[in-house]
Amino acid sequence: GCNPRGGHGRSAQLTDQNNLLKWCQDNGEYGHKIVAEWAEPDVDMKDVLYGTSKKFLWRCSAGCMEDGEPFTWESTLNSRTCSIRAGCPGCSGRV
Repeated sequence: GCNPRGGHGRSAQLTDQNNLLKWCQDNGEYGHKIVAEWAEPDVDMKDVLYGTSKKFLWRCSAGCMEDGEPFTWESTLNSRTCSIRAGCPGCSGRV
């Protein structure tokens, strides 16, 4: 999950060891899923704190489709990386 000295909180600092890409590398299968669903072509995952409340665009990696394309949605990063770990709202029937 998130901790105040890790990827979120006002005192969090972006470093080579404290960023979204590193968090994904350290979180096994779930981290690989986050990498696969990242849909921000102009934002590098190493330039983002993993616990930020900023919203980003995601693309479903489980096969959920909308109009013939993978379902995309906007969600805060911390809702994907902290204990909630929200996934695709299309797959869960929340859309």
